[in-house]
Amino acid sequence: MLRELSLINNQIPSLPPEIGYLIALESLYLDDNDMTSLPKEIANLVNLVDLGISGNPFSSFPAEILSLSGLKRLDIGDC
Repeated sequence: MLRELSLINNQIPSLPPEIGYLIALESLYLDDNDMTSLPKEIANLVNLVDLGISGNPFSSFPAEILSLSGLKRLDIGDC
């Protein structure tokens, strides 16, 4: 099972909804891309404890993050 996914600095504009299928994921690093939002399916990542989204041009705080009750580290610097 995939537990860590790093997509740092890849000019990714968005994540596909299928990201929600990676329920064993504990660490997700999306820093320094071109994302302006996150798919609602990110809420399915119930085992996620570490999320990095810094350096993305989010127009507002992604509300989907609020449902990640196990999240221990959230890096939102320079958003």
